[in-house]
Amino acid sequence: MNRYFHLPTRWLVLFLSAMCLLGSATSARADLILSAQSVQAKVGTSGAFDVSLTNTGPNSVTVGGFSFRVSVNNPGITLTQINTSTAIPYIFAGQSLSGPIITTPGNLPGQSMSASDARLTGGTLLAPGATLGLGHVLFNLSSGLPPGVYPVTITPPGFGSLTSLSDPNGNPLPLGTAINGTITAVPEPASLLLLVAATGFVVVSRRRRSATR
Repeated sequence: MNRYFHLPTRWLVLFLSAMCLLGSATSARADLILSAQSVQAKVGTSGAFDVSLTNTGPNSVTVGGFSFRVSVNNPGITLTQINTSTAIPYIFAGQSLSGPIITTPGNLPGQSMSASDARLTGGTLLAPGATLGLGHVLFNLSSGLPPGVYPVTITPPGFGSLTSLSDPNGNPLPLGTAINGTITAVPEPASLLLLVAATGFVVVSRRRRSATR
Protein backbone atom coordinates (compact mmCIF):
# COMPACT_ATOMS: atom_id res chain seq x y z
CA MET A 1 0.00 0.00 0.00
CA ASN A 2 2.92 2.27 0.74
CA ARG A 3 4.24 1.66 -2.78
CA TYR A 4 0.97 2.74 -4.43
CA PHE A 5 0.81 5.82 -2.26
CA HIS A 6 4.27 7.06 -3.27
CA LEU A 7 3.92 6.50 -7.02
CA PRO A 8 1.50 9.38 -7.71
CA THR A 9 3.40 11.54 -5.20
CA ARG A 10 6.60 11.14 -7.21
CA TRP A 11 4.78 12.03 -10.41
CA LEU A 12 3.38 15.09 -8.66
CA VAL A 13 6.85 16.16 -7.56
CA LEU A 14 8.18 15.70 -11.10
CA PHE A 15 5.26 17.66 -12.53
CA LEU A 16 5.73 20.55 -10.09
CA SER A 17 9.48 20.60 -10.77
CA ALA A 18 8.83 20.77 -14.52
CA MET A 19 6.37 23.61 -14.02
CA CYS A 20 8.92 25.51 -11.93
CA LEU A 21 11.52 25.09 -14.66
CA LEU A 22 9.06 26.29 -17.28
CA GLY A 23 8.15 29.24 -15.10
CA SER A 24 11.77 30.23 -14.62
CA ALA A 25 12.43 29.87 -18.37
CA THR A 26 9.43 32.06 -19.13
CA SER A 27 10.57 34.74 -16.73
CA ALA A 28 14.11 34.54 -18.14
CA ARG A 29 12.78 35.37 -21.59
CA ALA A 30 11.86 38.80 -20.29
CA ASP A 31 15.29 39.44 -18.76
CA LEU A 32 17.17 40.40 -21.94
CA ILE A 33 15.49 43.19 -23.89
CA LEU A 34 16.50 44.66 -27.27
CA SER A 35 15.56 48.32 -27.79
CA ALA A 36 15.65 50.67 -30.78
CA GLN A 37 16.28 54.31 -29.87
CA SER A 38 13.70 56.96 -30.86
CA VAL A 39 15.32 59.92 -32.64
CA GLN A 40 14.52 63.08 -34.60
CA ALA A 41 16.01 64.25 -37.91
CA LYS A 42 15.30 66.93 -40.50
CA VAL A 43 13.77 65.97 -43.83
CA GLY A 44 16.43 65.83 -46.55
CA THR A 45 19.25 65.05 -44.10
CA SER A 46 20.79 61.99 -42.44
CA GLY A 47 20.66 60.66 -38.90
CA ALA A 48 21.31 57.63 -36.71
CA PHE A 49 19.83 55.63 -33.87
CA ASP A 50 21.21 52.97 -31.54
CA VAL A 51 20.03 49.43 -30.88
CA SER A 52 20.84 48.37 -27.32
CA LEU A 53 20.60 45.34 -25.02
CA THR A 54 19.39 45.63 -21.41
CA ASN A 55 19.51 42.98 -18.69
CA THR A 56 16.34 43.47 -16.62
CA GLY A 57 16.83 40.26 -14.63
CA PRO A 58 18.47 39.59 -11.25
CA ASN A 59 21.43 37.60 -12.64
CA SER A 60 24.43 38.47 -14.80
CA VAL A 61 24.48 37.08 -18.34
CA THR A 62 27.54 36.43 -20.51
CA VAL A 63 27.01 37.32 -24.17
CA GLY A 64 29.24 35.92 -26.91
CA GLY A 65 27.39 36.97 -30.07
CA PHE A 66 24.26 38.58 -31.48
CA SER A 67 22.31 39.35 -34.63
CA PHE A 68 19.37 41.65 -35.25
CA ARG A 69 17.29 43.06 -38.08
CA VAL A 70 15.69 46.52 -38.16
CA SER A 71 13.10 47.86 -40.61
CA VAL A 72 11.31 51.10 -41.47
CA ASN A 73 7.99 51.33 -43.27
CA ASN A 74 8.50 54.21 -45.72
CA PRO A 75 10.56 54.37 -48.95
CA GLY A 76 11.47 57.94 -48.03
CA ILE A 77 13.65 56.54 -45.23
CA THR A 78 16.74 54.54 -46.22
CA LEU A 79 18.86 52.56 -43.78
CA THR A 80 22.46 52.75 -45.03
CA GLN A 81 24.84 51.13 -42.55
CA ILE A 82 25.19 49.62 -39.07
CA ASN A 83 28.45 50.08 -37.15
CA THR A 84 29.85 49.89 -33.60
CA SER A 85 29.86 53.65 -32.83
CA THR A 86 27.06 53.46 -30.25
CA ALA A 87 26.55 56.37 -27.83
CA ILE A 88 26.73 53.96 -24.89
CA PRO A 89 29.60 51.42 -24.62
CA TYR A 90 29.53 48.86 -27.43
CA ILE A 91 29.07 45.33 -26.14
CA PHE A 92 32.26 43.96 -27.76
CA ALA A 93 34.41 47.12 -27.68
CA GLY A 94 38.04 46.17 -28.36
CA GLN A 95 37.04 42.54 -28.97
CA SER A 96 34.74 42.85 -32.00
CA LEU A 97 35.08 40.09 -34.60
CA SER A 98 33.34 42.03 -37.40
CA GLY A 99 33.56 45.74 -36.46
CA PRO A 100 33.63 48.60 -36.92
CA ILE A 101 31.02 47.96 -39.66
CA ILE A 102 28.74 45.13 -38.54
CA THR A 103 26.14 45.29 -41.32
CA THR A 104 25.61 41.74 -42.55
CA PRO A 105 27.46 41.22 -45.90
CA GLY A 106 25.15 41.55 -48.90
CA ASN A 107 22.85 44.03 -47.15
CA LEU A 108 22.23 46.92 -49.53
CA PRO A 109 20.81 50.25 -48.29
CA GLY A 110 17.04 50.01 -48.06
CA GLN A 111 14.10 49.76 -45.69
CA SER A 112 15.54 46.73 -43.84
CA MET A 113 19.04 45.95 -42.66
CA SER A 114 20.68 43.22 -40.55
CA ALA A 115 23.76 43.25 -38.33
CA SER A 116 25.74 40.64 -36.43
CA ASP A 117 28.92 40.44 -34.38
CA ALA A 118 30.74 38.17 -31.94
CA ARG A 119 33.41 38.64 -29.31
CA LEU A 120 36.88 37.48 -30.33
CA THR A 121 37.56 35.66 -27.04
CA GLY A 122 35.20 34.71 -24.24
CA GLY A 123 32.11 36.83 -23.72
CA THR A 124 30.92 40.14 -22.31
CA LEU A 125 29.32 40.08 -18.86
CA LEU A 126 26.03 41.99 -18.77
CA ALA A 127 25.24 42.76 -15.14
CA PRO A 128 21.69 43.12 -13.79
CA GLY A 129 20.27 46.50 -14.82
CA ALA A 130 23.11 47.16 -17.29
CA THR A 131 22.65 48.36 -20.88
CA LEU A 132 25.19 48.02 -23.70
CA GLY A 133 25.11 49.02 -27.37
CA LEU A 134 24.56 46.47 -30.13
CA GLY A 135 24.67 48.75 -33.18
CA HIS A 136 24.61 52.31 -34.51
CA VAL A 137 22.16 52.45 -37.45
CA LEU A 138 22.67 55.19 -40.06
CA PHE A 139 19.78 56.43 -42.21
CA ASN A 140 18.82 59.06 -44.80
CA LEU A 141 15.54 60.99 -45.04
CA SER A 142 14.55 62.01 -48.57
CA SER A 143 13.62 65.64 -49.25
CA GLY A 144 10.14 64.49 -50.32
CA LEU A 145 9.37 62.68 -47.05
CA PRO A 146 6.36 64.27 -45.31
CA PRO A 147 7.14 65.36 -41.74
CA GLY A 148 5.80 62.88 -39.21
CA VAL A 149 6.60 59.99 -36.90
CA TYR A 150 7.74 56.73 -38.52
CA PRO A 151 8.17 53.43 -36.65
CA VAL A 152 11.43 51.51 -36.49
CA THR A 153 10.80 47.78 -36.02
CA ILE A 154 13.18 45.16 -34.63
CA THR A 155 12.41 41.69 -36.01
CA PRO A 156 10.99 39.72 -33.05
CA PRO A 157 13.29 37.00 -31.66
CA GLY A 158 12.29 33.38 -32.07
CA PHE A 159 13.11 30.15 -33.87
CA GLY A 160 14.68 30.95 -37.26
CA SER A 161 14.56 34.70 -36.60
CA LEU A 162 17.28 37.09 -37.78
CA THR A 163 17.28 38.51 -34.24
CA SER A 164 19.11 36.31 -31.74
CA LEU A 165 21.60 36.22 -28.90
CA SER A 166 24.18 33.57 -27.92
CA ASP A 167 26.61 32.76 -25.14
CA PRO A 168 30.41 32.34 -25.69
CA ASN A 169 29.87 28.69 -26.69
CA GLY A 170 27.32 29.56 -29.39
CA ASN A 171 24.33 28.37 -27.37
CA PRO A 172 21.20 30.53 -27.78
CA LEU A 173 20.26 32.95 -25.01
CA PRO A 174 16.55 33.70 -24.55
CA LEU A 175 15.41 37.19 -25.55
CA GLY A 176 12.33 39.07 -24.40
CA THR A 177 10.05 41.04 -26.69
CA ALA A 178 11.98 43.74 -28.55
CA ILE A 179 11.09 47.40 -27.94
CA ASN A 180 10.65 49.30 -31.21
CA GLY A 181 11.61 52.92 -31.77
CA THR A 182 10.61 55.85 -33.99
CA ILE A 183 12.14 58.35 -36.39
CA THR A 184 10.48 61.76 -36.16
CA ALA A 185 10.98 63.65 -39.43
CA VAL A 186 10.79 67.43 -39.00
CA PRO A 187 10.62 70.01 -41.84
CA GLU A 188 13.92 70.97 -43.44
CA PRO A 189 15.17 74.52 -42.64
CA ALA A 190 14.02 76.05 -45.96
CA SER A 191 10.51 74.66 -45.56
CA LEU A 192 10.42 75.77 -41.95
CA LEU A 193 11.39 79.35 -42.85
CA LEU A 194 8.74 79.38 -45.58
CA LEU A 195 6.15 78.17 -43.08
CA VAL A 196 7.15 80.85 -40.55
CA ALA A 197 7.01 83.55 -43.25
CA ALA A 198 3.59 82.39 -44.41
CA THR A 199 2.30 82.35 -40.84
CA GLY A 200 3.65 85.87 -40.27
CA PHE A 201 2.00 87.10 -43.45
CA VAL A 202 -1.36 85.71 -42.34
CA VAL A 203 -1.04 87.33 -38.90
CA VAL A 204 -0.11 90.74 -40.38
CA SER A 205 -2.98 90.57 -42.90
CA ARG A 206 -5.49 89.84 -40.15
CA ARG A 207 -4.22 92.77 -38.06
CA ARG A 208 -4.53 95.15 -41.02
CA ARG A 209 -8.09 94.01 -41.67
CA SER A 210 -8.99 94.53 -38.03
CA ALA A 211 -7.45 98.03 -38.07
CA THR A 212 -9.44 99.17 -41.13
CA ARG A 213 -12.79 98.13 -39.63
